[in-house]
Amino acid sequence: MKVTPLDLRQQRFKTVMRGYDRGEVQAFLLEVADDIKEHAQTEAGLIVREAEGQRDLLLQKAQGRLEDVQREIDALRHKRREVENDIEALVKNLNSSLEFIRDQDQRSRDERVLLHRPRPQEAPASGPQPIAPKTETGTGG
Repeated sequence: MKVTPLDLRQQRFKTVMRGYDRGEVQAFLLEVADDIKEHAQTEAGLIVREAEGQRDLLLQKAQGRLEDVQREIDALRHKRREVENDIEALVKNLNSSLEFIRDQDQRSRDERVLLHRPRPQEAPASGPQPIAPKTETGTGG
């Protein structure tokens, strides 16, 4: 049975002819009630201090975990920047390769066109030749 300080203060005893001194009993009950209250306050203080210690420990763990997560986030951001830079460099490299291939294709087409064009006739080295008159071939003569 748990007895609270309030229970002790409110406890009343019957008066009998050969009973205990009423004032002494009430003084004892009040003293016991104050002792119980002090003991409860002391115990509550211990519980509060223990809870505060656990709170501090949990806060330290949470802070450490937060720092770990922040480091992971920073590392992932750094890795993302590296990947973005790698992709950017790859795209530039592919664009350069594509431009080179297109340039080579255009040069190849230009060379084929030049090969298929008729070449101008070369003039003889001794100068212009006279045109021979046409002769009619006929019967009789």
